Amino acid sequence: MSQKLNQIINALEKRLPSLVDYRKQKKWKFKAGKLVDAEKLEYNDTSWEVVSLPYSWDAKKDAWFRRRIVIPESINGVSVAGSKVEIFSSVITSVMLIATELFIDERKVFFAPHWADFRSPRILVSQSALPGEQHVIAIHALAGEGLSVIPLVELGYSKVEDVVFELASLVEELKFAKELTGGKETAEKAIADIEPKNILTLEPSKLLTTVNQVRNSLIPLKSLAKQYVIHLIGHAHIDINWLWPWEETVEVVRRDFDTVTRLMKEYPDFCFSQSQAVTYKTVEERFPQLFKKIKQRVNEGRWDVTSSTWIEGDLNMANGEAIVRQILYGKRYVKEKFGVEPKICWEPDTFGHPWSMPQILKKSGIDYYYFMRCGKGAPMFWWEGPDGSRVLAFNSVYNAFINPKELAELSKDFKRRFGTKKAMFVYGVGDHGGGPTREDIKMARNLNEKAVFPHLKFSTTEEFFKAISEEELNLPVVKDELNFIWDGCYTSHGDIKEHNRKCERLLLDAEVIGSIAKLLGSSYPDLTNGWEKALFNQFHDILPGSAIGASYEYSNKLAKEAEKKTEKIIFNSLSEVVKNVQIKSKGLPIFVFNPLAWERDDIVSVALSESTFSSPIVKDEKENIYPAQILNGELLFIAQKVPSLGYKVFYITEGKREEDYILKNTFILENQFFVLEIDGESGTIASLYDKRNRKTVMKRQRDGAMAPEKIESATPIMNNLLQVLYELPHSMSAWRIGPISSTKNLITNPEIKIISSGPVVGEIRVKYKFSNSTITQDICLYKGLPRIDFITNIDWQEVADCSTEAPMLKVSFTPILNKTEATFEIPFGHIERIADGREMPALQWVDISDNFYGVSLLSDTKYGFDINGNTMRMTLVRTSYEPDPRADVGEHNFKYALYPHRGDWKSADTVKRGYELNRPLIAMPVSSKKGSLPSTKSFIKVNPPSVIMSCLKKAEDSDDLILRVYESKGEKAEVNIDLDFSVEEIRE
Repeated sequence: MSQKLNQIINALEKRLPSLVDYRKQKKWKFKAGKLVDAEKLEYNDTSWEVVSLPYSWDAKKDAWFRRRIVIPESINGVSVAGSKVEIFSSVITSVMLIATELFIDERKVFFAPHWADFRSPRILVSQSALPGEQHVIAIHALAGEGLSVIPLVELGYSKVEDVVFELASLVEELKFAKELTGGKETAEKAIADIEPKNILTLEPSKLLTTVNQVRNSLIPLKSLAKQYVIHLIGHAHIDINWLWPWEETVEVVRRDFDTVTRLMKEYPDFCFSQSQAVTYKTVEERFPQLFKKIKQRVNEGRWDVTSSTWIEGDLNMANGEAIVRQILYGKRYVKEKFGVEPKICWEPDTFGHPWSMPQILKKSGIDYYYFMRCGKGAPMFWWEGPDGSRVLAFNSVYNAFINPKELAELSKDFKRRFGTKKAMFVYGVGDHGGGPTREDIKMARNLNEKAVFPHLKFSTTEEFFKAISEEELNLPVVKDELNFIWDGCYTSHGDIKEHNRKCERLLLDAEVIGSIAKLLGSSYPDLTNGWEKALFNQFHDILPGSAIGASYEYSNKLAKEAEKKTEKIIFNSLSEVVKNVQIKSKGLPIFVFNPLAWERDDIVSVALSESTFSSPIVKDEKENIYPAQILNGELLFIAQKVPSLGYKVFYITEGKREEDYILKNTFILENQFFVLEIDGESGTIASLYDKRNRKTVMKRQRDGAMAPEKIESATPIMNNLLQVLYELPHSMSAWRIGPISSTKNLITNPEIKIISSGPVVGEIRVKYKFSNSTITQDICLYKGLPRIDFITNIDWQEVADCSTEAPMLKVSFTPILNKTEATFEIPFGHIERIADGREMPALQWVDISDNFYGVSLLSDTKYGFDINGNTMRMTLVRTSYEPDPRADVGEHNFKYALYPHRGDWKSADTVKRGYELNRPLIAMPVSSKKGSLPSTKSFIKVNPPSVIMSCLKKAEDSDDLILRVYESKGEKAEVNIDLDFSVEEIRE
């Protein structure tokens, strides 16, 4: 009998495709170009090409698709007379990512300026179709930015769809019955009188009669089946400024939130969950009446505010403090406006999740995590961070439809995997918003009426997670990052990445300096606007570089506004600090502030013309002399022993110039740490020698007999080697690095010249021409600093498209080391990864070290790296063309540095060196003052060296100061914090 039950199920499943295949409208007439009246009924399209959907074309051209449909008498034996006929989709990806208009019988019935979603709403073709009725559907895709692909368009007849639903749900009911105690026996009795072969041949009306008879026999199983509960989480995933501008994002938010309030009025049991505090703030400011309705639904417990972050941001390229601000600003807004505190972090579409997230979340009062990308194969698990912090993670798609198969399979899967009868299902049209549809709600209600189907409960995320937590299930534990996807996003649109790092630096510096100024009696600055703009730009389609050009015009404007305002705040706060310092009247005083909580030596640059001093030197309070050098209108010197989170006053005066220059010979730079030789032919590093450790760190190795043109395409061991890798044409070029067809090494005919020879810095400029682009690097070695800086300007003028190869520029280093470990910085920590050449993200540094020696590569704006054995490369610029055809055309200015070191990165304090590159000393020319503070002072010291102070800021709701530290090396540490100011109370 069990065999017969399976045969019946199989027969029903075989019957279903024949009933749904009619939906697919594959063949269309197609023509590219601007056409007049192509939507007209009688337009002559006989000469047009016939294409099969899905289909792609050149987005720079308009495109037209036409199809004539004739209403048949029946479809697979189902009479269609009187059916409602609609264009719809049962596929999540049924979207045209470009401006689109759709005509039915000459009438424009649909227009989307950037995103044509055929999932919602359904587009009516005929309210009550008659056999023989004809209709012409014309789709016009407008030229412009976007992804030019038309998906498979589907057509639905209501009477056929009713039959499909009944058969599909019975299949799942019979399968589900087999999971219940006594269910298989009951199901076998229910189908005892049915011949499997008849299922394939019965006309639909008789088949439905049989279906109803079977269903009636299954009713005794209802009480068991309804013990299984699926929490339905309605959601509208809204991608902010992805393939559309800000004003359309605003309209999407308004439309979706208004639709949800209307659905809630129509369906009293319907619930909705929505993330991203910025969307609520937008509604509050622009649509106050709608905001009031949302607050009412939140108070009813039906609108679940999952906005524990300001936006759904990228997590691989935002630093740890920015992620904390996402949570701070998100939760604070939600608490203030709605009186709730989300316990879930909602990141379904984010392109990867760093290993340190569980600790960040738990310390922020967040217990649950929902995501879609980069899972580990389990739909639910404990995600454990390096410190042992855990959050309950749920991994599923976010754009799902309510349908019987997925829901039933989900419920059974959770019972088998975890032993629970509870599950969660997130549904609703998303990306360009949309949210739950009326069809979804009706489908859920209809399925709930089926006796042998789980109970579908319109619910909230917190209700589900609380229910699961109470069961104390033995869930799997994942102790790892949840990465990787979309490797091109670590580099695409370098402009926004430069702004991101700059905004993070300025805002954190402003917090630190503002806090010190507050301790000295000044008011603390308001940084809310700057942080909100910086956090907005970290959205997971903006910061990764996968949005349209208009999005970056908007975001770059936001960033520049935030930077300008924050720079002014820093100047004002620093001026308030200076007022309290005793500064002598000698020479030109320079106030140097160190925003990091350790004593450091570093380069200082002060605007100063050569005419001001003929032979400048720098002194400190104790008359110690520091070499000085004027270069390009700025005076440079190495400020030594600048106190931990403090300041030191220096004085520029006339004096005898030191003759110990860094430049020792043509293209050879030397300080107390290194001897660096630049190859006069290729501009690469000929050799790098570590004087302290008596080690050759890098040396050019190549076959002397190899012709130059061969070297250009070979893989010689060269260092600071600029390589152009050609990506083959591929879709989603902003997201994905394509297959590499060839590599060109930039080693022939560079312009090489000495641009600085002095006691502070020696600089050699290397200039390369590539195609239409120019790469200029100033290679700098400073007296007193154990690193080599590469100050880089790229004028990138390369463009590509879906028919051409796209050049990508990398820089490569292969130090002389034994077997190494590869380590990457992540928010508030680090992670070791396999050095297999895969593109991977890092924040401020990557490192390869053997047991005795290593080399760290530091970066101030770049995030994409690949390490293969002892070769580490950083990606500098790409030529993506989809969705923005000119994503990286223009100037790129950034700095990276080599930090060779003895031992591993931990003993070498690479973490601190990365911070120093990204958080430079802040110098300000000042006048003499009679303040009460000494000329050198530290406000905060933190020990041991592995403990990093990442934040000093005023609390949001009091005058208290918040100081955050983290242990950076994965070691236990007893922390000592010395505060050189009065404190009433300290608490964690």
